[in-house]
Amino acid sequence: MILPEFGLTPLPIHLLRIARILWAWRILVATATISCVLGGFFVILKFPPRYEATSKVQLDVIQPDPVTGFHVNSKNIVAYMTAQMQLIRDFQVTVRAANDLGWLDSPELQSEYAARGSASGMDFSRWVASRIGGGLLINNIEDSNVLMIRFRTSSPDAARSVA
Repeated sequence: MILPEFGLTPLPIHLLRIARILWAWRILVATATISCVLGGFFVILKFPPRYEATSKVQLDVIQPDPVTGFHVNSKNIVAYMTAQMQLIRDFQVTVRAANDLGWLDSPELQSEYAARGSASGMDFSRWVASRIGGGLLINNIEDSNVLMIRFRTSSPDAARSVA
């Protein structure tokens, strides 16, 4: 039954047509569904879980720096925040964090570096620092002077300690 003023058929006939289309293409639909489910199970089983820890840092942009006397005005706040985010990712900061965490003395990391990391051409300290820098995600919270630092890794203890 077609409604002449709108050119539409009642809802049950549309559902019946969709059911007929799915039944006609049942092999393709079943193959795609099974492939997606098996792919999802493969990803769950193959890849390690990821843990994320978050820290927030409030930058004091109102008072001048006590050491240098530098004061951030409102025109330069975006550049200042960007510079702080880049400094957090810098090698000197990440290698110091790795040293403070005891990762540079870790026998597990040294054996992992000997097995896989030495082929990268980096020395051990750079390799460890790149592991920290690679897991860092740093954003500034809009309209504030707060940086959100997130660290993602496959170990919950490492995520907590680095953040």
